[in-house]
Amino acid sequence: MIRKQKPVPPRIAKHLRRLLDQHGWTQEQLTDAAGVSQPTISAMLGGTDPKLSTAERIADAFGVKIDDLLGR
Repeated sequence: MIRKQKPVPPRIAKHLRRLLDQHGWTQEQLTDAAGVSQPTISAMLGGTDPKLSTAERIADAFGVKIDDLLGR
């Protein structure tokens, strides 16, 4: 019998909000610093997982490792 895995709750939104607060940045400031669109940031804050390249750009903008953004 194969068990279905439970979906993993989105954690990126929580860590993204924490990083925004720590840096005192608005979403607009992050979009400028990371070179990503406002809808992308909004989607991430809503629980959507980003592409790896997007996550890397955001982590770089904050000056953190991607694991910090992903909550590892």
